[in-house]
Amino acid sequence: TPPRCDVREPHPAGNAFGFDAMLGDHTFHTKTAITHLPTADPEVIVCQLHNGTNDRVSVRTKLISSQIRLVVDINGVEATPRLDENYAIGDGFEIEIKILDGGIVQLFYNDAVTPTVTGQLTTTGTASWYWKVGAHAQFDETSAGSTTEFVTVAHRELLVSHTGSRVSAGADVTMTLGQTL
Repeated sequence: TPPRCDVREPHPAGNAFGFDAMLGDHTFHTKTAITHLPTADPEVIVCQLHNGTNDRVSVRTKLISSQIRLVVDINGVEATPRLDENYAIGDGFEIEIKILDGGIVQLFYNDAVTPTVTGQLTTTGTASWYWKVGAHAQFDETSAGSTTEFVTVAHRELLVSHTGSRVSAGADVTMTLGQTL
């Protein structure tokens, strides 16, 4: 298993938070800088929308032709365009991911006012989706060339929001905005 350190979005009470990414609007924002990667295998996931089984949207580095690229995967497939064709360790960048009602993905990179990457989530029939942020290395000691290799990623101005036409008050109650419970 690759080394990793990531944080999952919690409920205010501290337990794990889950939502249905196909309903309502969900936004994730971070300002990030990757400050260390192994030279032999410089790949790390810095943020993702996870559905409980797989990451459905992820921002990560990828080594292609000896260059570190900053890429977005949607439903396990690399999206176009790539965010950076020659990412330099230590360079800061800003990511905002919006999931709109129906699973429409809009990713904004740096100061973009229109989405840099768009896509459509594949529905999984589950309401256990959640945001994760951190440093999820994509190497092992063999590919990194060392048992002591590591990644570091700095995140700041982390913000998550959820809005929509439905609010769940528990396993037995679902409300539509404007209704009285």
